[in-house]
Amino acid sequence: MTEIDWTAIHSLAQRVGKNVARKWPGIEAEDLSQEALTALVEHPEMHQKLSENPGLMGAFMTRVATRYASRERYDYTVRSARYLYTPAEVRGLLENAYWDESLRETSVPTGPDDRTALLVHEHVCIALWDLDAAIESLSGMDQMRLTRRFRDGEEYPTDAARKAVDRAIDTLTQRINERINRTPVDHDGPGSRKAGRMPAAV
Repeated sequence: MTEIDWTAIHSLAQRVGKNVARKWPGIEAEDLSQEALTALVEHPEMHQKLSENPGLMGAFMTRVATRYASRERYDYTVRSARYLYTPAEVRGLLENAYWDESLRETSVPTGPDDRTALLVHEHVCIALWDLDAAIESLSGMDQMRLTRRFRDGEEYPTDAARKAVDRAIDTLTQRINERINRTPVDHDGPGSRKAGRMPAAV
């Protein structure tokens, strides 16, 4: 039987936590890592099987962390009546709705308080005024990157260009969430776990 390397498993959980946290704004990477480790500890029968396959281990932890993040965001939305967009949702709006002229013809905001002019893609909905303002708050370079990619349909010339667009989407997501969630609320936000953390090492 192969000895289980808990140091390597803990390191993997930290990486998974950081990766999933980037896709779920407001969720702490450490909480995601701890949740993944907790699930593993609660299923000892899986230790050996997963330890022999690092790829399977990473996939298991990612599923657990993603499920936790989704649940936390849902709970936050219900408690606060507020919504936090994810980079994937913002990307979907840019790819399929934001630069669609036919949608803009029927969704023209009349002012900063107009929340009836909406863009909708699948289950995701956003006020056009908020998305316009968030994009305008980006640097000129990030605006250009998003326009070239999602309006003009330019392909990524390099991997570095793809990563730059990903970072621009992350920034845009943050600006959107800041804009639509300006008023403080009692709830600390999704992922604000008060107790029940696992120790740093298992």
